[in-house]
Amino acid sequence: MPDHSDEARRRQDRIRRRTSKLDGFFAFGPDRKASSTAKYVRGEAELRASTLLGSLRALPAIVAEASKPAGPATSGLENAVDIEPHLASLILAAGGSGFFRRGGERPSNLVTLIERGGTMAFRNVAFVATFHGVFAEALPWYGYGPQGLWWHLVGTAVAAWKIGEALDFNPIGREVLFMASLLHDIGKPTIQGMLGDDCPPMETASEGGRLTVLEAEVGIVNMTHAELVPLMLDIWGVEHSVFPPAQHHHAPQRAGAQAVQASIVQLADIVANAAELGLERSYGFSTPPLERLAGKLNLSPPTIKAVKEELGWAVADIATEIQNIDE
Repeated sequence: MPDHSDEARRRQDRIRRRTSKLDGFFAFGPDRKASSTAKYVRGEAELRASTLLGSLRALPAIVAEASKPAGPATSGLENAVDIEPHLASLILAAGGSGFFRRGGERPSNLVTLIERGGTMAFRNVAFVATFHGVFAEALPWYGYGPQGLWWHLVGTAVAAWKIGEALDFNPIGREVLFMASLLHDIGKPTIQGMLGDDCPPMETASEGGRLTVLEAEVGIVNMTHAELVPLMLDIWGVEHSVFPPAQHHHAPQRAGAQAVQASIVQLADIVANAAELGLERSYGFSTPPLERLAGKLNLSPPTIKAVKEELGWAVADIATEIQNIDE
């Protein structure tokens, strides 16, 4: 946790006392975003995102390249691949995994990786590789062990890609689904940090699974992890097409023209939880039935079963490639 002023520490202590007594549920009134607690949580997320930007050294150049009009590899690629050697090795390892390689020879350098998949695909690989170290902490309130959030994020991204493939999304559409899914839960570490490790069990906060994760978060810290997503993505310079499906993965109808994409992220999220990727215990919050979400997208049960079965090996393969270098 970053260093805080005395006033900020006192505010955090009040949040933890409120949490420990479980008497803070929905006690803040309807104007949540105007409350001091919500502002504090937002500030924590912005600080965390700014701090992580130092660890995401490769990403500004990659995002700049990925945001250019679609077309062949440009002469500006040198800027996108001028990366610290260790991070470059991690990205190349992830790009050489079975899922990202998708057939063909293992890429020998980052320029080859970009030329084969395009800058959007390269950007996705870079986030996956970088997040392996950035999101390594355990999130006990959410049920994730060490590295658990990374497994969940990557599993959700792989599932969304495969669902997009089943629904005949074009390559750019699948890349947006992958990226939105990879980023959909980046607000959770901030909220875990606010709660501390001595917070009550998730099962208690969710009232035995009766509440959704958003309702439990609002009741305790007056803010949801989904609301923190656009704050962090804006600091990281991610293109805005990713924002709605990432932010509204619990309420796809709010994503406007990208409601279908947000629905896919929501479905992929629940599939990853059903596969228990990264979870040390079963997911303790209320979620919509998997079959109903799949039915809305006209996906058959065998398709969802195939996606779920593929997640384990795909994420394990990516993790193995990265760990071979990271260790």
